[in-house]
Amino acid sequence: MSALCSDKGVDTVRFRWRGDSDTYKEFQRRPEGYVQGYRGEAFTQTKLGRIGVYPDGLVYLEGRAAAILSGDNENHSLLPVHGLSSAERVARIFVQDSGARVPDEVARLGRVDLAAELRFGDPREGSAFLHSLASLDVPWCKSRVDGRKGDHIETVSFHGIRGATIYLRAYDKGVESGTDKVGTRIRVERQKRYRKTRELLPDDFAVTDIRKAYLGREFKLLSDLPSAVVCDLPEALVVLRDRLLPWQQMERLGGYLCFGQWIDYPRMTHYRRLAELRELGIFVDPTQRERIEVPVGQYLQTLASAWAA
Repeated sequence: MSALCSDKGVDTVRFRWRGDSDTYKEFQRRPEGYVQGYRGEAFTQTKLGRIGVYPDGLVYLEGRAAAILSGDNENHSLLPVHGLSSAERVARIFVQDSGARVPDEVARLGRVDLAAELRFGDPREGSAFLHSLASLDVPWCKSRVDGRKGDHIETVSFHGIRGATIYLRAYDKGVESGTDKVGTRIRVERQKRYRKTRELLPDDFAVTDIRKAYLGREFKLLSDLPSAVVCDLPEALVVLRDRLLPWQQMERLGGYLCFGQWIDYPRMTHYRRLAELRELGIFVDPTQRERIEVPVGQYLQTLASAWAA
């Protein structure tokens, strides 16, 4: 492997306090004004994140955890999990100074984004890692690719099948921040959201099994994946030939690779062929000029292991 986990920590966080209806009315009278959102929400965008207040008195601050703790909105670093309690204390004072009266008690966590970064020695492998993630068949999820430009992918995200909730997002942090070449820094971010009945205190979250929370049920099995080969169509045929598969499977998949773009396959047949190729660790990317073997499972294990340390 040409990559190591270079950083880990909390990126975006949402602190929640529960006040009363008077809090909502007071916030609406703030001299700086507010924006009216859905379900009666009144919110404003501040230097440390978004502050929102609902008619029932629910108040939240959502922003980058490290920026909240430091009071610097230019701080894009990742905050260690044990720093959440300190960030909450700063957030509580900031929210009160911004016109949202909240109880003098520790906030609950409504959202925590756990992020870890892979730094690749070979940038081509970093780009191929994103391509292979985009092609994975993840249980309970559907994937989406954003920021595709030429032969590069900037972001791959996995969403719930029945909703817009994002479970995991992998993106080229070097490109986003303008600090590194394409494929050098890939950040894999697990977005955890909690309903009222499952909210945790910052100190309680810090002692949970972070590794388990990071992988979740959706990605636990993917950490056992073998290496994935990312290649163009002609090279996929070569990889298929080298696998020494039964002739029936060779004929079935070889025919699909050669003529799939011209044959109007039934939808389920098309999905079965793609799933069969994925099980063999073959991911076809028409823009990939040379074969690159990506140890997807090992990279996910490396990221998860960083949280066990």
